[in-house]
Amino acid sequence: MCFMTEYPMIPYSNSNRDVNPFQLSNCQWCNTKMISKINQNDASFQIGHRISNNKLNSFCLNSKCCFSEEKNGLPIVLVDEDIYNRPPTILFATVDKFAMLAWKGEATNLFNQNRKPDLIIQDELHLLNGTLGSLVGLFENALLELCSTENQKPKIIASTATVKNVDKQILGLYGRNARIFPQYATNSDDTFFSKVIPASKRKYIGVLPTGKTTVVTNLQLLASLMYARLEIWQQSTNKEDADNFWTILSYFKSLKEIGRFANKINSELKPTVKQLQVRYLNDNYLLANNYQKLSYRNVELTSRIPNDKIKKNLDKLDTQFDGNLEKYKSYDIVLATNMISVGLDVSRLGVMLMNGMPPNTAEYIQASSRVARKNEGVVFTLYDPFNTRDISFYEDFVQFHKTFYKQVEPLSVTPFAENALDKMLFTMILAYFRHTTQYTANNTANALINDDVKRELKTNLNNIFSAHKFAEQDLELINEKIDEILKSWRFKIDAQNDLKYYWKDHKKESLVTPLQEKINDSDILVAMQSMRSVEPNSEILIKQY
Repeated sequence: MCFMTEYPMIPYSNSNRDVNPFQLSNCQWCNTKMISKINQNDASFQIGHRISNNKLNSFCLNSKCCFSEEKNGLPIVLVDEDIYNRPPTILFATVDKFAMLAWKGEATNLFNQNRKPDLIIQDELHLLNGTLGSLVGLFENALLELCSTENQKPKIIASTATVKNVDKQILGLYGRNARIFPQYATNSDDTFFSKVIPASKRKYIGVLPTGKTTVVTNLQLLASLMYARLEIWQQSTNKEDADNFWTILSYFKSLKEIGRFANKINSELKPTVKQLQVRYLNDNYLLANNYQKLSYRNVELTSRIPNDKIKKNLDKLDTQFDGNLEKYKSYDIVLATNMISVGLDVSRLGVMLMNGMPPNTAEYIQASSRVARKNEGVVFTLYDPFNTRDISFYEDFVQFHKTFYKQVEPLSVTPFAENALDKMLFTMILAYFRHTTQYTANNTANALINDDVKRELKTNLNNIFSAHKFAEQDLELINEKIDEILKSWRFKIDAQNDLKYYWKDHKKESLVTPLQEKINDSDILVAMQSMRSVEPNSEILIKQY
């Protein structure tokens, strides 16, 4: 088992920056921390990672664990170099990492073993759409060919809860026909794999303010929810029962909105909560703790938070409300963007405030399903009275929520569009060529000096694209692009005998130019290093007079 990461093999040091460069923070068997203080009064650490013989080995610090250092540690590989040298049984990776196959010749080890990868599991299929889906769909032609043998092709299992026109999406991504699992059953109420429950654990409530802005209404609504949880606490026999509604998840559509609201927590939200408690509960010292510490008892999950802090913030959400209103440590408010739509699975969350309707129905379903995953919960959707689209959803609120899976918008995947070919075709050809021939050794890129190699490569590429059902009408354009790429490749070989795929120190001209270093728009031998690198960066100089 392993994880594809971006982290280099560097030892942990107790510097001014409290950053853990390792992906693995806890033992996956007993949950012991991999890096921890020896004692609270000492600044020294014990670390469950060792670098020996240019390999990073991880082990549990608990001597009684089955994966302690004495018992050879955890069978997990964390660093790219180790993954290529010791190909794992199971590989966890993101699709944007695939582009590095064109740069890493040593990645050939992943495909040249006795058994090539024969099972691909793609989670959250609905995220592979638009620009990202088109680039992934084009690159998958090479990836699936690398995983195939003469007698067998890899099985692909893709899962999602929100998707439409899945047949066309699968065809665009993998060039295959989709098969739905589980199959449609005679009794739709009970298919063995799923059954219909009479009432949902998650309730939706729509709020449309009149005469007030959404910011003011948001503050009032959030203050009311913080007051309401006190009533739940007071009426509960077991005070810990209020935990399900104690931490409030507030979803925003943009960073601008979340930044505007974060500045109002201390200045406006705290006084509003206090006013409600004084008016209705005769506020006392015990109840005051419900709002006094809001300034530092809120947590943020957005892209403006450093990666190492996101993991810590996620762990904070698991802190339960222990029923002690005077000294509880659980967090009151979570400010989040669409980052939470995938992967956030905290069973104790039960209250959510959606600030405005997300741009598409799939995002609305995914985001709102972060609450009431185990117990009952409620989602408040605050609509913007000045937004025509929000008003439309509010007017059709009941019917929409009864059938919102039916309202999911269809996805678009166009891997053979000209823009997609310009961005990804060379990266795809390079990855395929480097991992299917012996011409990847020593970073040497002058293999096409042999015309037989060139003809074989072009024939193989034609066979790959001809098998794709979407490629029939685009095959002429693809062949034209391939000819241009191979012609430019051969031109560079003729100009430089010892041509390399890439010179890191820029001593000489390389065959490949990274997308971020592209200068000349006419250069077609440009390879991507990440599927996310869609648009080049632009520098803006602001002159002050």
